[in-house]
Order: sequence, then C-alpha cells, then structure tokens
Amino acid sequence: MKLLTLIEKHRFTMLFASLLALIVVPSFMQLPFFQQLFNIICLSLVFITSAEAVVSRRKFLLVVLTFIAILIFFKWLIFISSVHDFVILCGESLILFFLIFIISRLVKKLFKSKEVTVDIIIMAVSIYLLLGIVGGSIASILNIFYPDAYAISSSIANHDIIFNYYSFVTMTTTGYGDIVPIRPETQSFAILLGLTGQFYMTVTIAILVGKFISSNNRKDFNK
Repeated sequence: MKLLTLIEKHRFTMLFASLLALIVVPSFMQLPFFQQLFNIICLSLVFITSAEAVVSRRKFLLVVLTFIAILIFFKWLIFISSVHDFVILCGESLILFFLIFIISRLVKKLFKSKEVTVDIIIMAVSIYLLLGIVGGSIASILNIFYPDAYAISSSIANHDIIFNYYSFVTMTTTGYGDIVPIRPETQSFAILLGLTGQFYMTVTIAILVGKFISSNNRKDFNK
C-alpha cells in the first residue's frame, strides 16, 4: 500500500521523468540498434506513467492498460521484424490517438485546478513535451505517406528517432535546417507545429499566472 501511495503521490513526476528519458536517453546510444531499443523502452514507460497520471477509476484503468499492451506489442513487433508500412502506420496512428487522449485529460486537469502547485507546473511542462512527441509522431506518419516529405542531412545517422528532434526544434522555432519539410503538406504541418508551441506557452503561462493570483487573493480574503 505504501508503494501505491508513493506512486500516486509522484505520478506527474514519474510522467515527466519518463518523457525526459524518451527525449534524451536514446540519443546517447551510439548504435542504431540500441537507439531503437531504448526508444521503445522509454516510450513504453511513457505509456504506463501517462495512464497512471490521468486514469483513476479501476475499470477505466483496465481498458487503458489493455490499449497500452496493444501499443507496446505494435512497437516491439516493428522493432524485431520487418513489417509492411501499413503495420507501421497502424502502430503510429494508435500511438497518436493514445497521446492525444492523454493530453486532453491532462489539459482538463490543468484547467480544473484551483491552485498552482508543483504538480500543476510539472503537468504543464509534461503536456508541452507530449505535444512535441505528438508532433514527431505526425511527422513520422507523413514521412510514410510521402517518402520525399523531408530533406534530411546526411550527417544524421539514424532517422528512426529524428522526428521528435524535428518536432521540438520546430515548436521552439529554432529551425537548424538539418531536416527540412519540402512538400506543401509537411510545410503546412511545420507552420501548425510552430504555432502550437508558441500558443501553448503563451496561453499556459497566462492560465498559471491567473490561477496563482486568484489563489493568493482568496487566501488574503480569508485572513
């Protein structure tokens, strides 16, 4: 029981840690095989911690965990065997659907919160990281539909984890130029991705500041 209570107490911290691991850890693996392996391991952790962060009812949790098992199966199937692009597309689409569901639940929690706590700040940052991963997943899907969708620099050794990098670089409007959208569809998506990153930061900061001021006003009124 103590372990479950501890997990419940730090569920947003665990989600944030798993997201950071997904973004950072695979990049430090020298061999493409280990990059892909750790990418799948970290993504599996994101699935589990995100479900723990947003699901409370036991029956609903069982459904979500079943869906997570399917997602993990798809990812490992793609990793250990050569599969058709259609299977990869199905796997990526399921991941995209699940992450959007998680983001919607976290955003709902963010809007319902009455005070700005450490957990709320960690949740807000986690939503931003999840948006970046969603952007990478969509870019990966576009790359399946259009093999010439992106011009990728020859200095990039492994293309399997590059789209998360591309997503965050676009969201932060950095744009190093080592991966460039060259089709109208992917160029339009790059615009939307950049706007999403900027709007999210602006709106979230406004919401958090508003909640912080409102909370302080209530405390002063009650004194």
